[in-house]
Amino acid sequence: MQCYAADEDDYLLIGRCTVERLGSYEAILAHFAAGDFAVPPLRLMPRLSTAPRPAGAAKIGVEPQQPRQVECDGRPSVLS
Repeated sequence: MQCYAADEDDYLLIGRCTVERLGSYEAILAHFAAGDFAVPPLRLMPRLSTAPRPAGAAKIGVEPQQPRQVECDGRPSVLS
């Protein structure tokens, strides 16, 4: 999975460490091109399981999950 940092106006941002890792102007342009996509809207789907919901689970069918720690561009991030 590739992740991209963006600002509130959806402009891609890269840090010095990313520039150094990419190594060339062409690679930097390719990085920006790969990150230039529209994020699809979030869609909530019905539950597929018929198992009873755990206590505290949302009624829309989304099971509670623990946040996952991932690393993006050398920086730890938390996905929830």
